[in-house]
Amino acid sequence: MDLKSLEEHNWSIDTSVKAGLEFGHPNPGQRRLRLMAEYYKGFDPHGQFYKNKVEYYGLGVYLGF
Repeated sequence: MDLKSLEEHNWSIDTSVKAGLEFGHPNPGQRRLRLMAEYYKGFDPHGQFYKNKVEYYGLGVYLGF
């Protein structure tokens, strides 16, 4: 969980939550698979649209080598 509050947005709180599972060998440097779910609500953190409010859910699959 990541909470962020900025003065330029009147101290409203931007919330980011990520959770998931990791499968693979426990030793560093080995292949791994991560299944993640994420949620974000707040001002858009990307580029020129930082004054727009957004809310989104997402799913991700991450491969580590």
